[in-house]
Amino acid sequence: MLFIRLMAALAIWLLPKPALAYLSKDVQLENLSYRLFATVDPDCQYPLEESGIERLQMQLETSPLITTMNFRGCFAAVFDVEVRQAGTFSFINNGYVQKVAVVKDGNYKEAYAFYENDAVVADLELAPGHYRIYSAGKGLGQMTANRWGLGNAPYWVQPSAQYHHSSFLITALRGICLGVLGIMAVFFLFMTRENNRVFLIYGTFIMINILFTESMRSLAAELLGFRGGQYYFAEWKLVAQLMGTLGQLVMGIFFAAFYEVKKRHPRYYRVFLVQYALILLEIPIVLLQVPYGYVYTATVILTGTMTLLAMALWFSIKRGGIYHLMLIGYGIMLSGTQYFVMTAMGLVEMNNIWGRDVHLIGSTIEVILFSIATSLKLNNKFAKQKKENDHVLQQLQKIVYPHQLQKIREGSSLEQTMPTGKTEACVMAFDIIGSSRIQHEKVKDFVERAIELCIANMYERYDAERLAADAYRIKVVGDGFLCSIGFPFRTPDSIPVGEAAVRLAMRMVQTFRQVEKEFNYHEPIYCAIGLAHGSIEAYYPQIGTKEYDLYGSAIVLATRYEQLRKQLFSPENANYIILHERVYETLGQDLQGSFACIDLVKRQIRVRDDDQAQRVYVWQSSERQEAQSVA
Repeated sequence: MLFIRLMAALAIWLLPKPALAYLSKDVQLENLSYRLFATVDPDCQYPLEESGIERLQMQLETSPLITTMNFRGCFAAVFDVEVRQAGTFSFINNGYVQKVAVVKDGNYKEAYAFYENDAVVADLELAPGHYRIYSAGKGLGQMTANRWGLGNAPYWVQPSAQYHHSSFLITALRGICLGVLGIMAVFFLFMTRENNRVFLIYGTFIMINILFTESMRSLAAELLGFRGGQYYFAEWKLVAQLMGTLGQLVMGIFFAAFYEVKKRHPRYYRVFLVQYALILLEIPIVLLQVPYGYVYTATVILTGTMTLLAMALWFSIKRGGIYHLMLIGYGIMLSGTQYFVMTAMGLVEMNNIWGRDVHLIGSTIEVILFSIATSLKLNNKFAKQKKENDHVLQQLQKIVYPHQLQKIREGSSLEQTMPTGKTEACVMAFDIIGSSRIQHEKVKDFVERAIELCIANMYERYDAERLAADAYRIKVVGDGFLCSIGFPFRTPDSIPVGEAAVRLAMRMVQTFRQVEKEFNYHEPIYCAIGLAHGSIEAYYPQIGTKEYDLYGSAIVLATRYEQLRKQLFSPENANYIILHERVYETLGQDLQGSFACIDLVKRQIRVRDDDQAQRVYVWQSSERQEAQSVA
């Protein structure tokens, strides 16, 4: 309701009001003084020709003029000039002027004029004396007229050097602004590849803003060309108005998307829906050229920009951070837009060449600030994502190997990071003897540390590039674990797999004995290791969690040989390594000499799942033996 009341009040304020002397002012310069008269000529009755000049002069100087903020037809202006010192002066006329003429001492002469910075400029070299400079042109439908000029392209006179210096600077600045806007538009449109809807909307807004700005300015004139002293802007006026309408619409959509108004503040989003409807209504008004339609358009723009500024301030207070920066950017751009509209409506005087580009400069500053804010937001987002990814990687390293992570980064699927299929390998079954009988409050810590350090022996020489390690942990089972030697990791040394497995088992016994000593239990604690050689197969399951797994006869046999100690030894008062015969056969003589052969047939012991087994080979440790064991 407040929004509608504000629009009504603005519309009443913007409606044209009759007044005397539409345009008449006196200006004193250092070397020149002039009085300026201008009038609207709805019926185009004052042609700028020698025969009509006297009538035009009389009309301008003696008749009261009516102010209007909307006209159709022609307009005319007279500079009544007194030159005190010779010089070259620039007569800057409204951008829709078609002809400029000079009269001195009754002599009429048309002056050469050119288009520069949204105005028609005549550079005249004048000696001391009295001159009348006449200009006239054809206005466009609903062209705003006010006490300072027509539209936002006023009339004034400046020394040529001063004017062209300012013109050069503003042209350079305009080029820089357009370059920045163009580059940033392409950048944000390109960034939509990141599936960011906000970037797409913002890049579109910048492109529309460029078209809107340049459809009313020098680029349009340059594209259409100077034809017989007349600039044809009529084709571009409709384009400019439509681009302005689209710019308002996309700006509102961008604002709502950037601040996530619909998601976070659904009640405020209703204001945007009303604003969208009001903006869309501008399209038929523009196309049908509805009388005083410019009042409606100006009202929508001014109320819309004030609403966005108020919301940007509120969001900045609520959220802080980069939203402070966005408030500054919006404030500059939307203030420039308001200034642009108010000068065109004749509510504010624009008295210098820089004022006509306030909207463009404000838009450029806003784009730069938005880019900075976006980069800060993206940096925060990437930093958060990096922190999350690092955490995920740290957790994944607990269940996958470094080479797997590297291959996944390079684009491989999980199933491609580990070898699969069937082969021959050694398998080790490790178990802590009688762990369930240990009566100690820290027995769990002891078991976990013993297994952890024994498993660490497997990966002391892990090589991610060669996919090599002393063993691969298959699984931890209660107070023991299973691991494979020779597959899926190849052994680091060029020795037989069986020998590599035995040497690793002896290192694990040493590690276990060290942990057992540190635990300092009142009774000795021992471990047993079974080693078997046979078939093993690795695979990823087709359904469910893709967890790498191994199975095969070697795994079963290793477990059976480790459990064989219960039948071979009673009591179990040593650390044991029990070898499958195929493993023993691969050892060198030095290692074979460390193992004792036990005839299973004589002792009438059968190995479960290995009916053909006739003998096993056992290594058992004592305090004295451990000091001399092979590393």
